[in-house]
Amino acid sequence: MSARRKSSSCHDDQPRKRRRSTPAEVHDDDGGQYTGGRALACPLYKRFPTQFTRCLFRNSLTSTSFVVQHIGRCHSQPIRCPICSRAFDGAAERDEHIRQQTCQSVSRVRGCIDNGREGLDRHQLVELRQRTSRRGLTEAKCWYAIWDFIFPGAPRPDSPYV
Repeated sequence: MSARRKSSSCHDDQPRKRRRSTPAEVHDDDGGQYTGGRALACPLYKRFPTQFTRCLFRNSLTSTSFVVQHIGRCHSQPIRCPICSRAFDGAAERDEHIRQQTCQSVSRVRGCIDNGREGLDRHQLVELRQRTSRRGLTEAKCWYAIWDFIFPGAPRPDSPYV
């Protein structure tokens, strides 16, 4: 007769997984309670609401990782020539333009988004992802870190939520 090993089942006294927090147990940055139904706002919508109303209706940003993903998909700059700043549909087209050496150098202010018309370039998006991947920040604190990165020195809105 073989000895049976005691199998663990869902009825054991010790839970196998960490218990999921309920919405009432999670607190936001302001000390209030975070409810799962609250959507975070696109920072560009918060800064320029008339220009970016599409961000309000098209997306449900329930975490800062979704906010960063949204910024990368909807508010990134096109591929540009580093010399003349001309925009291109692809890197190959830009590279061919550079090889031709026919463009003039243009000084360009390197900022994220100052007037709502520009977006983040790929280097800024990488840095934004790195800055917001830190663990231990509440969703609100992480959202404000995104805001401060995109709009350095700009006054913060009262709330990161829609």
